Amino acid sequence: MKKRKISKRILSIGMAVVMLFGVMAIVGCISESPKRQVERLLGIELPRNIELLFNHRPTGFVQGGRHPQYTLFQLYKTPDELLENNTFRVGVESREIFDSRLYTYRGHRTINGERRPIVPEEFHPPWGETFYWMSYNARFLIFFPNQLWLIFIIIGN
Repeated sequence: MKKRKISKRILSIGMAVVMLFGVMAIVGCISESPKRQVERLLGIELPRNIELLFNHRPTGFVQGGRHPQYTLFQLYKTPDELLENNTFRVGVESREIFDSRLYTYRGHRTINGERRPIVPEEFHPPWGETFYWMSYNARFLIFFPNQLWLIFIIIGN
């Protein structure tokens, strides 16, 4: 009888701990702002004066992989410190970024029977202009100085 009570108590405590960690994981995934997520994933600090224009990140869990993401920020001045303190390269043509999976934002999805772009065309990168880019583990940060756009792309798998 005493062993049964102890077993139930241990099982109850174990279930509570598992549920607590599950809730913490879900809340952590949901509550993180796109700006904070970019900073965490790339290990950099973004400028304070930044505005989120567009963010596409599918919800749910991916087993053994990562979700694609496309996030566009508007800056109000050139982020000199960001460009100087990180490994940005200068680009002129999109093909300079060698991963063809980068362009999945051009795709479409069907919502209520209607075909819609994943990322509206007005938020696509203005390739053909000079840009600055860096990458880390299938994550790209691209700065377009003419628009003062900072685009963060995660390639899903």
